Amino acid sequence: PLAYCIGAYRLKSELEDLSLKYLYPDKYKRIEETKLKVESDSSHCLEEMLATINELLTNKGIPHEIKVRTKNIYGINIRVNRTIKTIAIECVGKGFDVSDLNRGNISPHESIYFDYPIEFGWQNEWWKFIKISFTSSNQFQSDKFSRLKKLNDFGLNPSLDIFDDKYKPLPFDIVEKLIYYILKIDENWMLSDEYVVSISMNIDGKLVFWDIQTPSGKMKILLK
Repeated sequence: PLAYCIGAYRLKSELEDLSLKYLYPDKYKRIEETKLKVESDSSHCLEEMLATINELLTNKGIPHEIKVRTKNIYGINIRVNRTIKTIAIECVGKGFDVSDLNRGNISPHESIYFDYPIEFGWQNEWWKFIKISFTSSNQFQSDKFSRLKKLNDFGLNPSLDIFDDKYKPLPFDIVEKLIYYILKIDENWMLSDEYVVSISMNIDGKLVFWDIQTPSGKMKILLK
């Protein structure tokens, strides 16, 4: 990111490519040949896109300068050869409990997927690299009645007023905090192949981290 800010991106890219070329010449050559082929095959399509964008901006009287930058060979190598795991943040709506989700009694109402290591853009944007999916309206209503039945079994006799009419997506500032804590967990704990962090939200909006479930067992973390 610093290279972008001080205008040294081109120099940085050239040094990275040169280091790869002399340290791993076979790998460099293989990626270079593929890169040149892709650029050649897509050049006509790219020219049409640029012409269309240029025409639109010109017609609206918007001053502009269009530049094309392809990823350098070193960057492509890092991208295609890194080890990727998937992190999924599964959320439930107001009135539900994460224990029901962990037991499979209800479905996730929102699922937010990341590739791990988590990728950040050059201005620290993370939201460009996530995938989000939501449960259906019918499933959400069905989960409400499943939750009500469980609470009734406990003798609490609640009403539908404890739920939202429809699921409200998790605010991005909360997702950003979750990413922060995921990174902190990885810094302080050995990363397992699979773990589940159970989290709930207090009535005042504070997140409560209950435990981490890993293949080697459950570990309590007293962090609010």
